[in-house]
Amino acid sequence: MATKVKKMDISRISDDELMQMFEDVFTPPAELNNMGEFELKCIREVGNTALTMEVVIVGMAGSPTIEDLKKNTIKDVRSIKMERADLGALTLKLKPKETLFLNSNDYVITYKS
Repeated sequence: MATKVKKMDISRISDDELMQMFEDVFTPPAELNNMGEFELKCIREVGNTALTMEVVIVGMAGSPTIEDLKKNTIKDVRSIKMERADLGALTLKLKPKETLFLNSNDYVITYKS
Protein backbone atom coordinates (compact mmCIF):
# COMPACT_ATOMS: atom_id res chain seq x y z
CA MET A 1 0.00 0.00 0.00
CA ALA A 2 1.43 3.38 -1.03
CA THR A 3 1.82 6.03 1.62
CA LYS A 4 0.18 9.36 1.02
CA VAL A 5 2.59 12.28 0.70
CA LYS A 6 1.59 15.37 2.63
CA LYS A 7 1.17 18.70 0.86
CA MET A 8 4.20 20.94 1.26
CA ASP A 9 3.71 23.83 3.69
CA ILE A 10 5.52 26.61 1.82
CA SER A 11 5.08 29.07 4.69
CA ARG A 12 8.01 27.41 6.44
CA ILE A 13 10.37 27.46 3.43
CA SER A 14 12.43 30.38 2.14
CA ASP A 15 12.10 31.65 -1.43
CA ASP A 16 15.71 30.62 -2.09
CA GLU A 17 15.03 27.07 -0.93
CA LEU A 18 11.85 26.85 -3.04
CA MET A 19 13.72 28.11 -6.10
CA GLN A 20 16.50 25.56 -5.53
CA MET A 21 13.98 22.70 -5.25
CA PHE A 22 12.24 23.91 -8.42
CA GLU A 23 15.54 24.26 -10.27
CA ASP A 24 16.61 20.73 -9.29
CA VAL A 25 13.47 19.30 -10.92
CA PHE A 26 13.20 21.74 -13.85
CA THR A 27 16.83 21.60 -15.07
CA PRO A 28 16.88 18.06 -16.57
CA PRO A 29 13.83 18.52 -18.85
CA ALA A 30 14.95 22.07 -19.69
CA GLU A 31 18.28 20.69 -20.89
CA LEU A 32 16.55 17.91 -22.87
CA ASN A 33 14.39 20.54 -24.59
CA ASN A 34 17.36 22.85 -25.38
CA MET A 35 15.86 25.69 -23.37
CA GLY A 36 19.16 27.41 -22.76
CA GLU A 37 19.83 29.21 -19.51
CA PHE A 38 17.07 30.32 -17.18
CA GLU A 39 16.47 32.49 -14.13
CA LEU A 40 13.79 31.95 -11.50
CA LYS A 41 11.52 34.31 -9.62
CA CYS A 42 9.43 33.06 -6.71
CA ILE A 43 6.16 34.94 -6.06
CA ARG A 44 4.01 34.51 -2.97
CA GLU A 45 1.33 36.55 -1.27
CA VAL A 46 1.22 36.94 2.50
CA GLY A 47 -1.35 34.59 4.01
CA ASN A 48 -1.80 32.68 0.77
CA THR A 49 -0.58 29.11 0.31
CA ALA A 50 -0.37 29.45 -3.48
CA LEU A 51 3.02 29.66 -5.14
CA THR A 52 3.92 31.17 -8.51
CA MET A 53 7.28 30.50 -10.11
CA GLU A 54 8.30 32.58 -13.10
CA VAL A 55 11.02 31.15 -15.31
CA VAL A 56 12.87 33.58 -17.57
CA ILE A 57 14.24 31.50 -20.44
CA VAL A 58 17.35 32.99 -22.01
CA GLY A 59 17.03 31.05 -25.25
CA MET A 60 19.34 30.40 -28.12
CA ALA A 61 18.96 29.14 -31.65
CA GLY A 62 17.17 25.80 -31.52
CA SER A 63 15.35 26.64 -28.30
CA PRO A 64 11.66 25.80 -28.18
CA THR A 65 9.69 28.69 -29.58
CA ILE A 66 7.21 30.74 -27.61
CA GLU A 67 4.46 29.10 -29.68
CA ASP A 68 5.62 25.66 -28.52
CA LEU A 69 5.21 26.83 -24.94
CA LYS A 70 1.87 28.54 -25.50
CA LYS A 71 0.53 25.38 -27.15
CA ASN A 72 1.93 23.29 -24.27
CA THR A 73 3.66 20.86 -26.65
CA ILE A 74 7.04 20.61 -24.91
CA LYS A 75 7.55 17.32 -23.08
CA ASP A 76 8.23 16.99 -19.35
CA VAL A 77 7.75 20.66 -18.45
CA ARG A 78 3.95 20.76 -18.17
CA SER A 79 4.15 20.24 -14.43
CA ILE A 80 6.94 20.28 -11.88
CA LYS A 81 6.63 18.19 -8.72
CA MET A 82 8.89 19.30 -5.90
CA GLU A 83 9.16 16.71 -3.15
CA ARG A 84 11.15 16.24 0.03
CA ALA A 85 10.51 13.59 2.66
CA ASP A 86 10.67 16.11 5.52
CA LEU A 87 8.56 18.81 3.81
CA GLY A 88 6.03 16.97 1.65
CA ALA A 89 5.25 17.57 -2.02
CA LEU A 90 4.00 20.42 -4.17
CA THR A 91 3.10 20.33 -7.86
CA LEU A 92 3.27 23.45 -9.98
CA LYS A 93 1.55 23.48 -13.38
CA LEU A 94 2.65 25.38 -16.45
CA LYS A 95 0.23 28.15 -17.44
CA PRO A 96 0.83 28.32 -21.22
CA LYS A 97 -1.49 31.30 -21.77
CA GLU A 98 0.66 33.37 -19.40
CA THR A 99 3.80 32.86 -21.51
CA LEU A 100 5.37 36.24 -22.15
CA PHE A 101 7.61 37.11 -25.11
CA LEU A 102 10.64 39.26 -24.24
CA ASN A 103 12.62 39.27 -27.50
CA SER A 104 13.67 36.94 -30.32
CA ASN A 105 14.67 33.96 -28.15
CA ASP A 106 13.86 35.03 -24.59
CA TYR A 107 10.55 34.54 -22.81
CA VAL A 108 8.93 34.06 -19.40
CA ILE A 109 6.93 30.97 -18.54
CA THR A 110 4.76 30.75 -15.43
CA TYR A 111 4.02 27.86 -13.10
CA LYS A 112 1.37 27.96 -10.36
CA SER A 113 0.52 25.60 -7.54
